[in-house]
Amino acid sequence: MLRLGHLRVPSEVMKNVLNTIPAAREGDSRETFVTGLSITKGQIIATEVGMIAPAGPDSFGTFMDLGIIDLRSKNAKLAAGFTSNADSRYSMYSVCWYEGSVFSDADRTAAQKLPYSNGEATSDYCQK
Repeated sequence: MLRLGHLRVPSEVMKNVLNTIPAAREGDSRETFVTGLSITKGQIIATEVGMIAPAGPDSFGTFMDLGIIDLRSKNAKLAAGFTSNADSRYSMYSVCWYEGSVFSDADRTAAQKLPYSNGEATSDYCQK
């Protein structure tokens, strides 16, 4: 399962999906679950991501929100009392997408070079 956010210029497929849900509003961080959509290798999700400048100080480095959720097992790296702003039914199943085999080696290397969210170099989901 994918969790996506901040798609400034979504692909045509994603535009069609976004047109079926309520429009985003400032300060609204709700999640909308969409079923029946498959994303395939090589498919473009968006050509631009991020927040329209000037972004707030707590969004420094946060220009793409990508969560990958594997419902087959809980993430063993998470502490027992872990909490998240993501839907609690799924946050315990989130995986560290840049350490695993979710992406190709080239894409994983590119992702590891991205700036950290809020300058924070740690993640509850990852070993590093």
